[in-house]
Amino acid sequence: MYSIQDLERLSGIKAHTIRIWEKRYSLLTPGRTDTNIRYYNDDQLRKLLNTCTLISNGGKISKVSKLSESEISEEVEALMMPKSKDEQLDVFINKIIESGLTYNNQLFENSFASATLRLGLYKCYRHVILPALIKLGLMWGKKDLMPTQEHFITNLIKQKLFSAIDGLDAPETNSKRYLLFLPEHEDHEIGLLFAHYIIRKSGKTVIYLGQNVPTKDLETTIKQTNPDVLILFVVRTWHKDELIPMMDNITKNFKKGKTILCGNSALTDVVKQNRSLLKANSIEDLENIM
Repeated sequence: MYSIQDLERLSGIKAHTIRIWEKRYSLLTPGRTDTNIRYYNDDQLRKLLNTCTLISNGGKISKVSKLSESEISEEVEALMMPKSKDEQLDVFINKIIESGLTYNNQLFENSFASATLRLGLYKCYRHVILPALIKLGLMWGKKDLMPTQEHFITNLIKQKLFSAIDGLDAPETNSKRYLLFLPEHEDHEIGLLFAHYIIRKSGKTVIYLGQNVPTKDLETTIKQTNPDVLILFVVRTWHKDELIPMMDNITKNFKKGKTILCGNSALTDVVKQNRSLLKANSIEDLENIM
């Protein structure tokens, strides 16, 4: 069961807005505890997240709320349909997804090996792994994917990235130092790991902290590691009044060099509020400013 605060945290939609959508559009029908407190189940969370997906792709709440569950599913399916111009890439993507759905290690190994042999790891990540992860996320929203399947495939991908990083030459002496981490409540580290790979491949030093790093510990960590650049990723949906104070807190403790916030275009408002931040919406952005 989820509280309305859980839905707010997971979707990035304010609890006040969720209540309005319930009252005005009958979007969700929460259960009630004996003390009359709202609670929600997995199906309602999926419906809210799918609604957010459609709205972020140009839909209107007044129209999305009138769609049936199957119609919402069809709309989300349509977002998954665009294919690349290269049919072989689509084969790689589909095989990676299939390996996760069937818990098939060998299929993943074969597909990943074929993709990296043809493309190299850099292009494999951009054109195969990243599109596969986006599709897997949409599949969860349609109930086509269980969390265990998502965990299986993401852990295989992380193993490959760790292995690739481990195979790189040692950083150059006195090279630029990058501190990489995910902030509190962030657990999806594949993007951060890929950033680790491309920075290390360029001969630079990486101090990798990984997932869910408490903001209160960063000041001491920065003093101890003396980095030149901070890089952090935000993957889940945040609302501004939660993310902005956290980023203000991080940048006030780091004035030596750049702080790069990586994520989607919704970060624009956060960067406008904090002039110490640089924003990267894509791999190309990150490479250009790091």
